[in-house]
Amino acid sequence: MSAFERAALAQAQDALELAEAVNGAAHAAQDTAAQARAAADSAIAATEQARKAMDAAALQVAAAHAAATGASETAQAAGAAAKSASEIAQAAGATAQSAAESAKVAGASAASATTAARTAETTAQSASKAASQAEQSALQALASTPRLFTGMAAAKLPATVTRIETNGYAEIGTGAATYISDARATAALAAAHPLACFKGEGERYFRLMPGASGAITPEQMGCPSSGNAQPFIQAAINYAHAIRVQRLELPSQRYELWCPIRNPGEHVNTGLSGHYMLVRENIAIVGTGRGKTLLRCLNSLGGTNDTVTQPDIVYGAPLPTGDMMTQQKDWMGSGVNVRPTSSMDFFRLENVEIDGTKTFDRTTSRTPQLNLTHKAVRIQDVNCFRVEMRDVVLRNWGGEIFYTAGSTGIKEELLQNCVLDGSPQCTINSGTCARSTYINVEAGNSYQCEIIGGFGKNFFNCRFYDFTQSVSLMGGAGARWPTGMVGGWPFSYPWRNADRVAPYMNFSGVTVERCNSVHLTSYARGEMTLIDTQLAFGSNAGKLTDIDLRILAIKDSANGPTEPLTLHGPDNLTTPVASSGPAATTMVQPGTNVRIDLTCERSELAKIEGRMWNQAVVVYAKLFDAPNVSVTVHGSGAGRLALLSNTPVSGFVWPRIIAAPDFVPINPNLGAAAFFYINADRNITPWVGANGLEPTVAGTFTIGIDNTGTGYVDGQLVTLLHTGNNGRIIRLPASSGGLRLQQDRYLINKGDRVSLRWDGNLAAWVETGYSTSAALAMKGQAVYDAPSIPAGGSASTTVTVAGAVVGDLVTSVSLGSVGLQGLMVRGEVTANNTVTVWLTNPMTAAIDLPSTTLRVQVAKGFLA
Repeated sequence: MSAFERAALAQAQDALELAEAVNGAAHAAQDTAAQARAAADSAIAATEQARKAMDAAALQVAAAHAAATGASETAQAAGAAAKSASEIAQAAGATAQSAAESAKVAGASAASATTAARTAETTAQSASKAASQAEQSALQALASTPRLFTGMAAAKLPATVTRIETNGYAEIGTGAATYISDARATAALAAAHPLACFKGEGERYFRLMPGASGAITPEQMGCPSSGNAQPFIQAAINYAHAIRVQRLELPSQRYELWCPIRNPGEHVNTGLSGHYMLVRENIAIVGTGRGKTLLRCLNSLGGTNDTVTQPDIVYGAPLPTGDMMTQQKDWMGSGVNVRPTSSMDFFRLENVEIDGTKTFDRTTSRTPQLNLTHKAVRIQDVNCFRVEMRDVVLRNWGGEIFYTAGSTGIKEELLQNCVLDGSPQCTINSGTCARSTYINVEAGNSYQCEIIGGFGKNFFNCRFYDFTQSVSLMGGAGARWPTGMVGGWPFSYPWRNADRVAPYMNFSGVTVERCNSVHLTSYARGEMTLIDTQLAFGSNAGKLTDIDLRILAIKDSANGPTEPLTLHGPDNLTTPVASSGPAATTMVQPGTNVRIDLTCERSELAKIEGRMWNQAVVVYAKLFDAPNVSVTVHGSGAGRLALLSNTPVSGFVWPRIIAAPDFVPINPNLGAAAFFYINADRNITPWVGANGLEPTVAGTFTIGIDNTGTGYVDGQLVTLLHTGNNGRIIRLPASSGGLRLQQDRYLINKGDRVSLRWDGNLAAWVETGYSTSAALAMKGQAVYDAPSIPAGGSASTTVTVAGAVVGDLVTSVSLGSVGLQGLMVRGEVTANNTVTVWLTNPMTAAIDLPSTTLRVQVAKGFLA
């Protein structure tokens, strides 16, 4: 083998080895590129390029190998083979060089692929994280999608979900709410309030949140649009208490509440079961629908409460015998029973109508209709600082409608724009220590109303109507601020803490209609209108003081009382306010510091039908601090000023009763309050106002006044009035019989009168006026030209004097400006309506007078 051939063969061998190395590198690059291809497109492209280059190099190496083998078989072909091998070697070298370059490129591409792979790995991790986040976001979005509460327990909510919205409770649009999972959402809360809570994944629970107004609704408890809403309303109240929410909203127009079953063995007053709504913590129950939300309270079977469905309940403490047992043995339940776990700051009821569905018929006996378990609002013997009702209607209950009696813990009470109607018991029974305000309140169509006690009460534009018994508005009853009731004092006693403001009852725009009577005690002031109703002030409360009232009393119907005002005092000053306790050492006091301005009027119908107040005032002849009790009467609706009732007790003094100038009595007997029939001389004891003196036979009778049986205040006015037939004469002596007159006065015809004023210093009645229709002084005149009268002679003429009768006295005769010149003049009634005048000349010469006008005056003969 030539050197050339050997060199060629070695070169080819080197090329082959180089090609194999390149081929291995290419394969490695291919593998690396294949691994990188999934991560990055650029690595895939580089690897593909390297693979193609390695394939080309492999083909060239194979060709070179074949050529070298052929060269070893024949020498003849060696040159050609060498030449070919040289060419091939050259080509292989070029190819190898290209392969090397490609390998370099492949190496760079492989490095790039490695970097790309790393980048791809990072990208893949980011993509995985993003995918996980997207999955969580999808779950969050799924959790945030509104759904019904009833589907929440089955929903798989991831652990990251802590808040979810519903689009309803059992149906879309009703009871939508927000629920959260927090530390307060516990298994215990869910167990106690399953309608407001549900369990999520794991041991997580979700609880209902109040709405934007801070309120819970029964719809959020699943309350249906019809049927018995009571369990759901109570569940909402209970849940609100549990999470310290203080507002329950009632968005529907109407709810029906069936009375829950009363548990036997509970105390009749303090038991918690069997009430339509039980409130134990601060809460406002507010209707938020259009107008007022109606709560219709039905019996336990869904019918009206005219039918008893829970009769003969067994209580933990036996009921008292008699009516109190009969009126509570059948259970009906209260609309709202406020019974705090300890005490409450407030309770508020707003924009609702609560209908007890028990009919009250005022025309039949109330006792069979009475049920004291059936109250609309019951806040009894508890501590609740403030009670409010605004825009509330309470009607048709078997017991008291608004009942806070005994709740000494109530310090503030507000009723505004409220109507309370229909009960055989009280519309309002408010015997508390509260400072109360009633604004635009209407109460009526019931047995009675008792607003008693408290540290002052204010009434603005209130109306009380159609009570078969009475209305009692009494302030200051046993109230001691702020510690509560004073033990041993009656509820009606106007107790006052001397170092505090008096517990005034203020009235503005108050009307009481057809209520038989309205009872007031101390600390009453303001103005009030009475229609067919009597205002009664009595001593039964123990004290009557500090009263300043303006009363308009209108008589309308044929029913009702006959007088608009009565005044009553104690029989003595030794009767204790109560038989035991601190009140046992305090005596009942006579009325003092009382000023009443009373106007009596009649409606147009009353005028047409001839109705009136029989008298403006009836005074019971008891004890008064009379100088400090006054009533001034106006108007034209009363028959007479005053009437005295019962025989006067020892020490009785008339309070000051004044007939104002515009008081016009319409009594057919000239407004006389007392009548004294006269058939002989006698003394009388006058009443205040007009006293009728009526002679029953003809004659003249002397009347004196006996002031020993009755006392009068200084300045008291009375009138003595002739009420009999004309011509029957009453004589009142000028200075005897308890009278101090300007002269003897005669009452001759019906309507004649003497006005008197009591003078305390003189202890006598002093004349302030006198009038009579009788002609007590009659006059007549005639032109007379007397003849010449000789010495010792006389002449006479007659003068007509209308009304003069034989026996009347001629008190004066006048000849005008003509001098008598010594003549003597005498007149005498010689016939009815005729006076004869005589002129006598005692002188020694004749006297001839000129013509003149002769004037005569005559006085009634009984005036002599």
